[in-house]
Amino acid sequence: MERATRCLAGAGVGPSAAICICCAAHSLRAASAELVEVAVRDSRSSRREAAATALKEKLAQSQGNAAAVIGPLLQVPYQESRPEIRANAYRAMGIIGDPSAVGLLTHYLKTEEKAAVKQLIVEALGRIGPDAKAAAPLIELVAGSAGSAELRDSCARAVQSITR
Repeated sequence: MERATRCLAGAGVGPSAAICICCAAHSLRAASAELVEVAVRDSRSSRREAAATALKEKLAQSQGNAAAVIGPLLQVPYQESRPEIRANAYRAMGIIGDPSAVGLLTHYLKTEEKAAVKQLIVEALGRIGPDAKAAAPLIELVAGSAGSAELRDSCARAVQSITR
C-alpha cells in the first residue's frame, strides 16, 4: 500500500486518494474473484452464465482495469486439473469476450488435450471476433487435426467470426 501511495503521489494524487484508488482496486478484485468462483464452480449453468455476464459488465465499468476483473478467471485453467472446471472457465471467457484473453486462450488451445474442452476455447476465441485474428492460423490447424465433427465445425465458425 505504501508503494502504491508513493507511486500515485508521484502522479499528483494525494495519499487519501491513493488509498481510495487502492481500496477500489482491491474491492474490484475481491468481487471479481467471487464471481469467478460462481462462473466456474457452480453446479447450475444459469448461475454460471449470470456470473460471467456480471464479470463482463464489471469489465465494461472497470476503466481499463481488466486484470483486476478477469485476471482470476484467466488463471483457472493453470490451477485446475478437472476438465469440467476448465471448460466452465472457457465458457465464461467466451461470454466476456475480452481481447486481453486471446494470448492465454491461444496458449490453452495448444496445451488442452480434451477435444470437448478445446471446442470451448475455440468458441471463446470466435466470440472475441476480429481481435482474436492472431489465433486464426492455430484454429485452422486444430480443425485440420480434429477428430470430431463438432470441433471442426466450431473451428470453421470461429475462423469466420474472426476474419469477417
